Amino acid sequence: MENAKPLVLVLTDGSSHLGVGRLDRTAEVLASAGARASATFFGEMSDRDLYRAILAGEAETFKRFADEIATVLAGEVTLPL
Repeated sequence: MENAKPLVLVLTDGSSHLGVGRLDRTAEVLASAGARASATFFGEMSDRDLYRAILAGEAETFKRFADEIATVLAGEVTLPL
């Protein structure tokens, strides 16, 4: 990360089964490595909610994530002229 300094998108808040998010720590690690945390896709849902969505087959949830990720990445792309 220190060399590439990527834009990082984070799907869950890292709360695991304990229900305590770790986004502050994630942001610290990214910043210390020079990476950029996405302002619009960072800890979109809890780990439990993601697991529930997977088990429930909530296709619309994952379609929304795919659309949001595509939008973020499209904003990062610079095409040569």
